[in-house]
Amino acid sequence: MDLDIKITERTISKLSFVPEGVPSIYGISPIYVLLINNQIAITTNSNMFIVFKENYKGKYASFKDFLRDALLQKISFTLKEVSVNSYVDSFSLNKKVEKKYKSESFVEFQKSYCHSSSNSLCLDKEQTNPDELASVLYFLFINNYQIREDDVIGTICFTDW
Repeated sequence: MDLDIKITERTISKLSFVPEGVPSIYGISPIYVLLINNQIAITTNSNMFIVFKENYKGKYASFKDFLRDALLQKISFTLKEVSVNSYVDSFSLNKKVEKKYKSESFVEFQKSYCHSSSNSLCLDKEQTNPDELASVLYFLFINNYQIREDDVIGTICFTDW
């Protein structure tokens, strides 16, 4: 894929910190990695840590180096490879959302799908059909937004990492 991924080194540092014996505070935050079939997998840093330990520890000096390449899409995976610890969903980019992302400024793209709420952006569910949702979330993620889902009130909001 030829997308400009804007995930920062600060974000990679946060996501790559996996304390021994204690779950990461970002352990359930969704992250997105490229699959070899050009689909996108929705996974977590905790899951990718297991992928690193089982398949990439000898190829990378650290989990941080591995995660950087994974998040910046310098490496791709099979769905089976990233599904070692849990169910991992995958999807193809929605063509309509991808076209909008590539043709508009990022600010305009955000306005198409989100509204401001206190210190974050929240998804406009009325503006986003289910077929578009995963792609919208992916494009926000590669622009350095953390996705926070609230199952109780049913909102999806985004903050800068």
